[in-house]
Amino acid sequence: SSDIIITPFYTSNGITCPGEDNGFQFLINPSPQIPGLPPLVVCNGEEISVQLSANVNSSFTWIALDNPNVIGESTVNQTSSVILNTLLNNSSTFQTVTYQAFATSEPQGCTGTPQIFGVTVVPDLQMTSAETTEICSGGAVNVGLTSNIPAAYTWIATDNPQVTGESTVMQSSSFIGDQLINNTTIPQLVIYSVFPVSLNGSCIGAPQTIAVLVRPPLDLVSPASAEICSEENVNLPLVANVPAGFNWFAQDNPLVTGESTDVQTTNEIGDVLVNTSNEPQFVNYFATASSTLNGCVSPIFSIVVTVNPLPVLLNETVQICSSEQLDITLESDQLVSFSWFAQNNTSILGETQTQQNSQFISDILTNNTTTAQTVNYNVILLNNVTGCSSNPDVLSVIVNPLPFVSFTTDGSVLCNLDPVNFVNNSDTGLDFTWDFGDGSTDNLVTPSHIYGIIGTYNVNLTGVNPVTGCSSEFSSTVTLNQSPDADFSVDLPLGCVVHDVVFTDNISAPGTTLFWDFGDGETSNQTGSVDHQYGGAGCFDVSLTVTSVNGCSFTSTQNEMVCVYEVPVASFTTVSDTMSTEDPVFEFVNGSVYATTYVWDFGDGNSSLATNPIHEYEGSPASYVITLYAYNEVGCVDSSYYTVVVNEDLLIYVPNTFTPNNDELNNSFKPILTAGFDRYNYRLLIFDRWGELIFESRDPEFGWDGTYGGKIMQDGVYTWKINVGLLQNEDVKEMHGHVNLIR
Repeated sequence: SSDIIITPFYTSNGITCPGEDNGFQFLINPSPQIPGLPPLVVCNGEEISVQLSANVNSSFTWIALDNPNVIGESTVNQTSSVILNTLLNNSSTFQTVTYQAFATSEPQGCTGTPQIFGVTVVPDLQMTSAETTEICSGGAVNVGLTSNIPAAYTWIATDNPQVTGESTVMQSSSFIGDQLINNTTIPQLVIYSVFPVSLNGSCIGAPQTIAVLVRPPLDLVSPASAEICSEENVNLPLVANVPAGFNWFAQDNPLVTGESTDVQTTNEIGDVLVNTSNEPQFVNYFATASSTLNGCVSPIFSIVVTVNPLPVLLNETVQICSSEQLDITLESDQLVSFSWFAQNNTSILGETQTQQNSQFISDILTNNTTTAQTVNYNVILLNNVTGCSSNPDVLSVIVNPLPFVSFTTDGSVLCNLDPVNFVNNSDTGLDFTWDFGDGSTDNLVTPSHIYGIIGTYNVNLTGVNPVTGCSSEFSSTVTLNQSPDADFSVDLPLGCVVHDVVFTDNISAPGTTLFWDFGDGETSNQTGSVDHQYGGAGCFDVSLTVTSVNGCSFTSTQNEMVCVYEVPVASFTTVSDTMSTEDPVFEFVNGSVYATTYVWDFGDGNSSLATNPIHEYEGSPASYVITLYAYNEVGCVDSSYYTVVVNEDLLIYVPNTFTPNNDELNNSFKPILTAGFDRYNYRLLIFDRWGELIFESRDPEFGWDGTYGGKIMQDGVYTWKINVGLLQNEDVKEMHGHVNLIR
């Protein structure tokens, strides 16, 4: 309620006057409100009961909007405070019935805003999953549970004692994935019961029964193992307990080749397996059978194939020399028996060509050629335990020929002091050992040997082929004659070009001839003593060859017996050949050749042994003759001369001003000469500004007094010229300048 006071105002002729206050009371009733009603979900055929209420005392009316797929909704206004309807959904999908409720306040009769809400009627829940299925033993049921509306499912299997894998405890999932194994040889049935509940409304549907037929498993009746020799075919047929096709493959064994590691679809394992080791190897095959009746696939069966290795001949190629006996013991990597025979080689004698049952080969083989020949022995090996026999192995025997060895000497006369040159006529490429019969040996191909004592010696040569090791020997005798002696001397072993010497034969044996080689291209057959002149520098090896009447000769050589040196050539220069008394220092540059030591004579009583000396003279003018003596290694000398001069410098001072005023100071103009000039070759000239000669003097002591013709000259600048002879040479030096005359 609310109280209101109203005061009126009256206006007349421009005057406003208030009236009397009047009071009023208003009563405002509230509007009835029905609280919000949540939507409902009910199962099909279920009664709904909704209690209506409002915020004030009210009466209610309600009505349902017609849904043609639903029976039981009140489509005429009802006046109760409870909505009671039993709703039947005639469809297979969810249906919604909309209700409107109205409240009217009592006793005021005010009507509020209508409240609207919906009721969802769930249809009957019906399973749509397959009711039967067939699987192979070991397969999964793989049945997905479905229904006409979204639902949750629980399910359980009835136990079959002949089947394992069924879930006999209640499960909650929408998928039956049991993996069932039929433990018999006939089909077995497993019954599953499924209980659905709708996700919306939790309405319970009718249970469903699913029957699963489990076929019996396939079995492989083929052998589970096999044993073969390397390089044989497995040849294993695959057979199952029912008509079936097969898939099979081999697990790779790195020591076996030939196994099919990709899946094969044949009914027989026909791999040819090669064992690459010397031990038995195992190849695992995996096979599955697929029934041609119902498509069921067996579990994976394992088949083990043992591959026994073939026996292997371990012997390697043998090399022998011709006429050598074989000593071969046949060997294998297994316990075996052997049989063998040799293939015919027409170039070889001694090979056994008939089959032998023995572990030993002892043929004596002779090579009738000069090249290596091969004898091939065919060997067969049999393992008496596994029964595996090798393919024929070939054992090769190389029969190397013996080398040809022979030698001669290169001269008919052999001398004890001369080298004996042996000529090797043997095959090339051999390693040789020489035994010279005097206790000495050598390994050269064509050696030379000196015998110190005359006599007859037995020489033996052994030649070994370094590749085959085969060897041969050859022997021969040599007889040595007496060799002459040789000895000589020289009178002057050292000298300078041109050098004369005399060589002397110190033995002079009767009946011998001499041959001199002087080492410079000149020779002589002079006996006794012989003179020789060397015209060029160098050290010379001199040889004397003495030959006896029996043809033996001996040569004696003296290395660098005579050494001839170039004659030195002395030469030098100076940096400057003239210096002043102020700095009388001279530098000398030595240009000598073929010299090793030097002596300098500076001409002033001083000397030096330096190569490039520096010398200072006394500070007085003079000329000096320098002498350089150049010596070589053996004392040969050459000299060179040069003259240097020490001059006195000209010292002169010329004043620039003089004052001829008779005050006894600076009354005349003249240069001051102190050294280095010729007083008899002197001239002083004075010129006025117009170039007229006004004074001349030839006496260094007589100067100009500032007059001309007895008259005093004006103050000013005058030009002078001086000519003076120099003592250090005959030159005349001319100088010019200006002088100021001031009174």
